[in-house]
Amino acid sequence: FPVTILLPFGTIKMANIEVAWGNDFDIPLTFYMNGSLLDITNYVVRFSVKHVKDEDPLDALAVIKKDVSSHITPVSGYTIVHLTGSDTKLTPKSYSFDVKLFTPAGSNYTIDSGKFTITQTITNR
Repeated sequence: FPVTILLPFGTIKMANIEVAWGNDFDIPLTFYMNGSLLDITNYVVRFSVKHVKDEDPLDALAVIKKDVSSHITPVSGYTIVHLTGSDTKLTPKSYSFDVKLFTPAGSNYTIDSGKFTITQTITNR
């Protein structure tokens, strides 16, 4: 589900994310600023999943942590957060997620947050 993210503070909310247990899953993101594609060269996109929201600056309790600095087409604001089957082998239930964008100058923006659900699969081999 490609997502268009508008900056600053004009975000389009992603749907809640649902992933089958143990499956690979890609989250494609395209960033825009003021209606134009945002060049995200040297930006970092951080994706985190936790049991509950907290204020730990190290995200020690995150069950999934992804930092993406190598983007698919950075000059066009396009990147993918890739989750592996190992990442999604979590207890099937609902978690919380967020996506943050870190600029080369050190600013950071929470782009989106919501519910991240792992569903039980039938075939597990």
